[in-house]
Amino acid sequence: MRNKILLLTLLFPSLLYAKSPTTTWDSDIVENYLNQNKGATLNFLTDLDNDSRWYFTGRLKSGIAIAGESGSDPDQQRAYVDANLRLRGKSMITDDIGFVGDFWLKAIENYTRVDGETVNSFDGFDDHTRWEQFRFGLEHEKWGSLLYAKHTTTWALFVMDMGSQGLYFAQGDAGGKNAEKIIYKNQFDNNLFLNASYDTSSRISGLDIGYQTSDLYSYLPDSYGAYFSVHNGQPAVDNGYGKTYVGNVDPYGKYKSDTANPRKYDDLYTYSLSAFKQFAGKHRLATVLAYSKMDDDDSVEMIEQRGYAEGGLGFSSEVGYQYLPAGGKGFSPLLTAAYTEFGESITPELQYWFMPGNRIWLAHTFNSHGRNVTRLEYQWDF
Repeated sequence: MRNKILLLTLLFPSLLYAKSPTTTWDSDIVENYLNQNKGATLNFLTDLDNDSRWYFTGRLKSGIAIAGESGSDPDQQRAYVDANLRLRGKSMITDDIGFVGDFWLKAIENYTRVDGETVNSFDGFDDHTRWEQFRFGLEHEKWGSLLYAKHTTTWALFVMDMGSQGLYFAQGDAGGKNAEKIIYKNQFDNNLFLNASYDTSSRISGLDIGYQTSDLYSYLPDSYGAYFSVHNGQPAVDNGYGKTYVGNVDPYGKYKSDTANPRKYDDLYTYSLSAFKQFAGKHRLATVLAYSKMDDDDSVEMIEQRGYAEGGLGFSSEVGYQYLPAGGKGFSPLLTAAYTEFGESITPELQYWFMPGNRIWLAHTFNSHGRNVTRLEYQWDF
């Protein structure tokens, strides 16, 4: 499968190449980096006459989560604050080739109580300071980007990066964002999209092939995207607050992974179909369908008791809808719902946008099997 992924990566650029009026961004990695209203310009690395610009953005995020007792899972309360600094940009080397980079540093502070006992206190942003992600390498105007990265194995699951609960049921690789990856990414001018990754340590590969009229994080009116994804890592789904089931696990296995436990199989594949659609500038709809084959010896009850699956996790699906406030200010209701082999989940959420990039939200997740959780969170991007 890895050889097929690499072959597709090489062959894909030979497909039809026709300019599309919807491909309006300046870079597949750092989007509209030449827009001087985006972030704070780093002047000594910026030369707009040469289409080169680097800029900083920041993010402050905080929140509380309150989860009730469920079965053997105790009640839990968590509060957190995280501060983020992100550097992005591109420096042109030739007319067609540039050095591109995206470096995101995060500091996190947590406070946690379990069954009424404090197990983690605030201690001055000393819990974690880490690279949330980084991507850097060369980008060709036509043939895309080749990057060294700390990032996810597949990309299209981020269509569900909406609200407080959207990303937890897509069966993405359980390792999340990991370094030592080589990534090829390209949004072709005919709107075909390709993202391929290879982890040089764990040898986990991922592939996304799709069609998109804008980047999946865009709110461009009437834009849409549809993707097919596959990876041979460890699929994961949540089952109530604080509980995640991971597939393709063998504690004594010989195949490396990006989690604490090795993989049982090198050729267990997780497949997914993802899509999003913007309806004018007011409504956003997104969905992910995912499948990984369960072992014949595995059952739902056994996986729940053991905490992991030796094979895949079966079928899962999720859908999300959001109403977007006019002018980026006002109330924005949002609803996400998910199905897995282990239960169902639904999350109504109400956001209030003070302005684009500055919002607060309240959400409650109902889980059919697992702890329900209420979240109050705030985020300011600047």
